Order: sequence, then structure tokens, then C-alpha cells
Amino acid sequence: MGGTVGSTSDPASGVPQQNGVEIKFHDQDDYNSVLPDYVYIPGKNPGDKITMDEILNYLPEGLEIVGNQPQEFEVTGEPLQSISVYVRHIIEEKTESKDVEQIIYGHYGTNKEILNHQVVTFTRVVRYDKYTNQLVVVQDWQPSLTFQDYTVVPKDGFLANQSVVKGTTVNSDSNTVTIDVMMKKNEVRTETNTVTRTIILYLPDGTTREIVQTVVFTRDIITNPWTNETTYGEWTTDKDSFDSYQAGEIDGVMPDRTEISQVTVKPGTNSWIEEIKYPQNEVTTETRDVTRTIKLILPNGSIKYVHQTVTFTRQVTKKANGEIVYGEWDEPGKMLSGYSPEEIDGYKPGVEYIPNVVVNPETKNFEVEVRYEAAYSITTEEKVINRVIYLHHPNGTVEPVKHSVTITREVRTNLQTGEKEYGEWTRAHFAEFVVPPVEGHAPDTERFDSVEVDGETGDLEHHVNYLAP
Repeated sequence: MGGTVGSTSDPASGVPQQNGVEIKFHDQDDYNSVLPDYVYIPGKNPGDKITMDEILNYLPEGLEIVGNQPQEFEVTGEPLQSISVYVRHIIEEKTESKDVEQIIYGHYGTNKEILNHQVVTFTRVVRYDKYTNQLVVVQDWQPSLTFQDYTVVPKDGFLANQSVVKGTTVNSDSNTVTIDVMMKKNEVRTETNTVTRTIILYLPDGTTREIVQTVVFTRDIITNPWTNETTYGEWTTDKDSFDSYQAGEIDGVMPDRTEISQVTVKPGTNSWIEEIKYPQNEVTTETRDVTRTIKLILPNGSIKYVHQTVTFTRQVTKKANGEIVYGEWDEPGKMLSGYSPEEIDGYKPGVEYIPNVVVNPETKNFEVEVRYEAAYSITTEEKVINRVIYLHHPNGTVEPVKHSVTITREVRTNLQTGEKEYGEWTRAHFAEFVVPPVEGHAPDTERFDSVEVDGETGDLEHHVNYLAP
């Protein structure tokens, strides 16, 4: 810089004092005392000029030259030439700030989130001496500042352990303030109140139809998880009335009521029933039996009947309007089970199995005949054959002499039909007959020989006349 900082009165500086100029800075802020920071500018010749701009190059940091001073100085050549320059400290006045934060955290279980973040700013006014590096407080920090109260707004469905967080009062030395607000989930359940109007239609066919009209009211019941206090919400509903209902003609008949009016209801209204009645149809059940009769002609000719019957049913409706309607038969066809006649006392039936058969409601009753092998009764028929010999005595009397023999035959009778089968007749004999004599007369036939008879033989008749000699 062309100069040396030192002191002319300080031999220890070891700086030559000839042919140089000493610049002394007088501190106007310290009663114009000479600052230890002085400058020696060597190598100047008499008559040289030292300008204030040149001196500025040697001015210690933090100082500035006071106005109304000469702007140049002439070097005189004196061995100890000294130039006085008046300076003052550069003072910077500024406002300092310091922030203190308040953070309010909401704790939702294991999760934490910032609910509110506030900052208060403390300020002070200071003057800074750039030469001495000294700080002078002109206006100190505010004694305290208070954060604003914060109204806690939890997430939907949660309640906080405090509704308002009072603002904390802090000072400029305070650290960041943290406040924890604990959250718990509301215990919320929905209460319902249902009001029902049931319209029952009693239809002509005997059935009923229900029209259920419902109004549902709901409200929330909230239990504070911190206090267990229960709060009831307002009842709400999408619709608070039942629509009117019109009943019209069915199958040509009208009901006893044609309209159920619109009604407005409220929570707590009791449910109720409205009835609409139509004239009723008369409904009966028609039955139709179809029977297969199995006629068993037993070996002994007696008859046994086995009846197999299925019954068809259908509904017959005499409508309220007078029309008669026949329903469908319960089934289009039903089966008569197969039947196997049992053997009786060793006699077999002529048909061993009568198969299943499907009949319908139009099928007429019918009969199946089963004839068993016939049983027979065995009897003995007798036939008496008479032989009468008439003895005409001379005195005119007639003496019958009667002989009888009995023949037999087996008669086998079919017990089913009554038909008979005849066996052969046995044979018999009339013994020889000698005509008894009558005194003085001779019979015209003296004897009758033994004769065999059979079934073809009829009664025999003979006459014997006594003749005079």
C-alpha cells in the first residue's frame, strides 16, 4: 500500500521516520483521541501531495472519515511530518429477530401428526460498532409473547382429550414448545326406528297379498371415549310419510275399500295394519277314483275281489263373479301297482302277474279276471233198479213181487263252474226167481233167470199168469 502502520513514538516499531509522513486518525467518537491504528507513508518528497482518497486506502476497517476536512495534504519534507485525519466509527443500527415455535401434535394411536404450528417473533433494536465490534442494545427483546389459543379439530370420528389448547407464554430464551393432544375414536353406533304400515289384501282366490310400506329413521349415538358421556344425534330419514295406495278391480269384483290414504309418521309411531277385503271365491276339491278290480275265481269257485284304486284331485273354484274354474288334476297319470296272485292250497292262478298300469283321470274303472285251477268235489251217485213180478192168481188177485238192486257211479263236480263229470255205473244182478206154484194151476213163466243190470237198465216189470191144466 506504500505505507506502514505503526507509532512514531514507539522505537520498537523499527520503522525509519525520515522522508515519510505519519497519518494520525483522531477518533471523533472518543473525544478525538488518536487511535493506535496509524499509518506511516514513506518515500514521499517535499511538495508531494497526499490526497484523502489515498489516505482512505489506509483507513482501518470500521471507520469513516468525517466531512469538512481538507481533501489533500502537501508533504513538507520535515522529518516528523504528521497529518491528522478525523474519523468516526461506522455504526449500523438494525432490528434483530428471534423465532420461538409452538407445535401441537395430535396422537391417533401410534400415528402422530401436526395439528397446529405457530411462530412468535421477538425483536430488538441494536447498534453495531463496526470498528470495535461492540453491540449496543437500543430496544431490548419483548418480555414475553403468547401463542394464540387453538381449537382442536379432530379427524372425523375422533375426540380429543382437550377441546382448546391455551396459548403458551414464552420469552426470547424459550425453546420450541411442543404440546401433545391425545385422540380416541368415538364409539358411534346407529340407532334405527322403523315404522311400518302393512296393507293386507284378501284376494278373491283366498290368498293374501301384503304391501309393506316402511319409513326408517336413524340417528347416531356417540359415546365420548374420555368421559363416557352419550350424545344423541337428531333423527333423520329420507322420507317421513307413507304413500297412498289404491286398490282396483280383480277378476271383476271390487274390494270393500279402494284407497288407503297417505300418512306422515314420526319416530316412535307404532306400526299398524290396514286390511282390504275382496269378495271370496268358493273353492272345493273334486276327486275322481280310478279302480282296477282283480276278480279272483278261487279253486273252490268262490270269488274274491282285490281293488286297486288311485285318486285324482283337482280344485274347483266358483269365483265371486260366478265363473267356475277347474284346476288341473294333481297328476296327469298315476300308476296301479303290479299284482301277483298267490297260489292257494297248491292251486295255481291262471295269470301269475298282472303288470303295472298307468291310468289318468279319464280312465274308466275296469276289471281283470284271474281264474285258479279248479277244485273238484267227488261224490257217489246211486241208482236203484227195481224188478217187479206181478203174479196174477187164479182168484183174480195180483201179487207183486219186488226185487231191487243199487248201482253207483262217481260224480266229479267242478266247484268253479258246477260242471259234473260222471264215472261208469257199477253193475248188479237180479237173482234167479222161481215162480211159486199155485195148487191146480201152472204159471205161464216158471222162472226168471238171473239178470245183470247197469246204468242203462231201467226198471223191469214182469207178469205171471196162472193157468188151469
